[in-house]
Amino acid sequence: MKILIVNTVPFNRNGISTVIMNYFNFLVMQNKIDFVINDKIEDDYKQRILKSGSKIYNFGNRNKNPINYVNQLRKLLKREQYEVIYVHGNSATMAVEVFAARKLQLKLVAHAHNVKTEHPAINKILKPYFLKHIDLAFAASEQAGKFLFESRKFEVIPNGICLEDFYYSEENRKKYRKKFDITKDQKLIVQLGTFTEQKNYEFSIELVNLLREEKVHFLFFGEGKLKNKIEENINKKNLTQKVSCFPPLREVNQLLSAADGVILPSLWEGLPLTGLEVQAAGVNFAVSNNLNRDLNITNSISFLNLDTNKWKEWVMSLENRAANREDIIVENKRLIREANFDITKNAQNMMEMLKILDN
Repeated sequence: MKILIVNTVPFNRNGISTVIMNYFNFLVMQNKIDFVINDKIEDDYKQRILKSGSKIYNFGNRNKNPINYVNQLRKLLKREQYEVIYVHGNSATMAVEVFAARKLQLKLVAHAHNVKTEHPAINKILKPYFLKHIDLAFAASEQAGKFLFESRKFEVIPNGICLEDFYYSEENRKKYRKKFDITKDQKLIVQLGTFTEQKNYEFSIELVNLLREEKVHFLFFGEGKLKNKIEENINKKNLTQKVSCFPPLREVNQLLSAADGVILPSLWEGLPLTGLEVQAAGVNFAVSNNLNRDLNITNSISFLNLDTNKWKEWVMSLENRAANREDIIVENKRLIREANFDITKNAQNMMEMLKILDN
């Protein structure tokens, strides 16, 4: 099957892009896969895609110049004669891709990844057209599906991960704690995610401030439009000795061996891939009560109200060492597999649905 995958968000180390790449590894074994990206792509993602023999097309920023984007995408679809265009996004703005494919002999698949959009007015306007013209609807969770597709039928495709990628390594623990100057007596707390309103880094900074006298250090990994504002806030509160900001890290699975805890105080989420990865690595994980309860898979996760005092108590309760981590990982992987978040099985299910669509 010849499939064109469209990523409507920046192709960097965010949740949607990671999910796309996880499934790409399996889909490309049986299909011809090409990509359309939204302006930019992480270099190692680019190299992995090109190495497989797939092509990458870049028509600029779809949001800034939608007319040119639609025209270029339509020309590509006509020229290459794809059988399926598979669009990943958060809202009915995916109608842009649907419109580009109008009246062409191909199937349209839309994959919903979140439970809220930063463009609610546009989402509402475009939704009737969008829902009318898609052929198959996928969603990362039941909640994400209901948010975007409403009463229309959709299939939940869980954000599967490759469980073998996550393990505990004493060598990696020492390596990354040394790399980020974390002393033996410090607890290391990590937050992974784009610097956006959704990820609620302002709350995290207040938590750091509350713990300024404790032997705790925070590492924030991400990019995004609020990065400068967040760094300014850290400086303003004189917290540069307690928290450090870095770009997204490729080797997250290795970093997790060094962490004593991971936090995700998001204001809203679909079903974040980070939530599976952290649990697979056996790390203690605190998330806001706003998150999807489908993440409640193992004993490593704690759902907390957005009260900094509660989060401080959670941090202070953590051990700053990797006690019993390997045993915890074995059990957590078993539970994640039973909860149907194993990428191998989920990719097979996805492929079966795409084959039915092709018939």
